[in-house]
Amino acid sequence: MIRAITLTITAAFIGTLLAFAADVLIAGYFGTSWRSDAYYLAFVIPTLIADMFVLGINSVFVPVYASDKSAGNGDEFFSAAANVIVVSSVIMAAAAFYFTPLLIDVVAGGFTHEALSVTVALTRLMLILLVLIPISTLMSNRLNAHGHFILPALGKTINYLFVIAAIVVLKDAVGVFSMPVGFITGAAVFIIILAYLFLRCGLGYRLCARVNNPALMESVVLVYPLLIVTLFHYVNIMVERGVASGLEEGSISALNFAFKIVNMPVNLFILGAMPVVLPAFSEIAAAKDPEALGGAVLKGLRFVSFFAVPFTVALLILREPIVRILFERGAFVHRSTEVTSSALFFYAFSIFGFAAVNVMSRVFYALKEIKMLSVIAGLIIVLSIVLIVTFSAAFGFIGIPLAFSVVTTLHMTVLGVWLFRRLRIAVCANILKGFLIHCVCAAIMGVAVRLFAGCIGLSGLGRVSGGIGHDFSALALTVFSGAFVYFMLSYLFKVEEMTVLTDAAGRLAARLKGGKAPFAGGGF
Repeated sequence: MIRAITLTITAAFIGTLLAFAADVLIAGYFGTSWRSDAYYLAFVIPTLIADMFVLGINSVFVPVYASDKSAGNGDEFFSAAANVIVVSSVIMAAAAFYFTPLLIDVVAGGFTHEALSVTVALTRLMLILLVLIPISTLMSNRLNAHGHFILPALGKTINYLFVIAAIVVLKDAVGVFSMPVGFITGAAVFIIILAYLFLRCGLGYRLCARVNNPALMESVVLVYPLLIVTLFHYVNIMVERGVASGLEEGSISALNFAFKIVNMPVNLFILGAMPVVLPAFSEIAAAKDPEALGGAVLKGLRFVSFFAVPFTVALLILREPIVRILFERGAFVHRSTEVTSSALFFYAFSIFGFAAVNVMSRVFYALKEIKMLSVIAGLIIVLSIVLIVTFSAAFGFIGIPLAFSVVTTLHMTVLGVWLFRRLRIAVCANILKGFLIHCVCAAIMGVAVRLFAGCIGLSGLGRVSGGIGHDFSALALTVFSGAFVYFMLSYLFKVEEMTVLTDAAGRLAARLKGGKAPFAGGGF
């Protein structure tokens, strides 16, 4: 499992770097203008509807397919699921195409007529993704269930390679329309690659498969509560974007850029490992061993804390130089940096909660406690809508990321209380103790980072910029010095997670010294 997790995290890292490269290009060419606002708002409707399928597939496919595969019915179940998903996604795409003008007009009431027209056209073009994304997700999950994690994990990398190419080649000809062209092309190529791997692995598909397949019916029963919650989630996102569209021009783009930065550690260290972790959780849950599952959850959450806490502290201190170095060029001006940095400050407090919710949700999936998960999520979303409206009225632009952090922390707490009671995990003795130690190490690291950054003149911390080259080098040195301080403190305090990492590094070094491959076995 360590090999698979390491390689999928590496794939996620590459994909995240390419996604950032694409965002840097978008920021440079379009800044925080109405055009970038139109693109990011247009991206919402197709991806949110596609996420309804993705959420259902990710939550129930692997546990149900695992049992059906062992009975020799894997091809039939996959074929039935694929047929239903394709037909359903095409119908929903057609309906969304027809209602796009009405939806955009409701959500983006603060847009000009030109911005509304461009947003509608972009949305309709990107509805193609509504069909492509669920297909690739279903194929990737089936490959994961058969122990193939690497190529399915490269989906983001492939997508953003084509997005970057499309922006560079087509930006002058079609402007903001170059991004959806890149996404659509990348998604189609990714499906072709997965189909090739299907052939290599002997995984079949039949066009004529029974839609009343028992396993498919079980999946539908399990997933319907999540679909209801997803509808609430749509409303939540629409309210957030609708509120932002009525604020300063570029608010939607600034929120998007800030959230991308916050989401980076979650994508790298948490979500990248999820395709491997969910099958493992499902196997432990199927063995009806709550003690083993509780131990796995405990280790997972402590590792989340170990990485999330220092990331949060670093972002709080270095938010402005990070935004400036990543995005401030071309149409992304200093005012854009200020607005994005202010959003980043409040989003940063959500990192631990957001990552922990992702881990604990997988445990609910493995336990097939989807109804309880859906009830909790539904209540949290209703609260989120209330807080977005209330906080934005009281605090303006920063009210939106502030509401997100508050709601995410509450969501983590509610899931944790229910799960810890179910699995009988000793919270105070295990998780809180580790969290407090991580906070102490991160606080000392924060002081060191602030002093070091000030000494070397890192722009954005009260110093004048010495140029992009100087500031990039200064930021890199500051980050590395902070990481060194944090890991050294963790080692001196004998933090459990640091011990695990040093032991793993020792085993890897021993394998390399012995002339062996660092990771043996397994396929793509």
